[in-house]
Amino acid sequence: MKLISGMHRSGTSLVAQLFFKAGADMGDPSTFYPAKKWNTDGTFEQTDILAINQPIINGPFGRFSYFWLPSTKTILKRATRKVEQIRQVDKKYEEKVVKNPHFCLTLPAWLQSGANIEKLLFCLREPAQVAKSIQKRNKTTLKRAYSLWTIHNQRLLEQAKDIPT
Repeated sequence: MKLISGMHRSGTSLVAQLFFKAGADMGDPSTFYPAKKWNTDGTFEQTDILAINQPIINGPFGRFSYFWLPSTKTILKRATRKVEQIRQVDKKYEEKVVKNPHFCLTLPAWLQSGANIEKLLFCLREPAQVAKSIQKRNKTTLKRAYSLWTIHNQRLLEQAKDIPT
């Protein structure tokens, strides 16, 4: 797989859309996560990848986990129940471009499960713009939004050090 990832609200959907329109093989577009208020042109995310990444992050807390992000150790523990699913999805998207901001947190689980991550395109946007967008979308404090930006980007950079970019 060739990954497009980065903190939410950092332009990952725009970059994925550009790849898609340029003819990149991203799998079946009918299975992309649907457009919504915050991404009216679509997210260009594969729903089967989202179906793995969200539960690994959320655990038993659902969307509230976004405010108390799980540690990498917790992510890896939760992913042990998803190893076969990760391997199947990895095989399905072999040689394809996939996009999901959750890889900032879940990449170690995919690597531990043996996923073949060929390349990573890391989307980075000016932190103040991301923080303001997160603050507005998630109705959180600017301080928390900056913290989320930092955590997501640090973890992705730490975990991706051996992946070609």
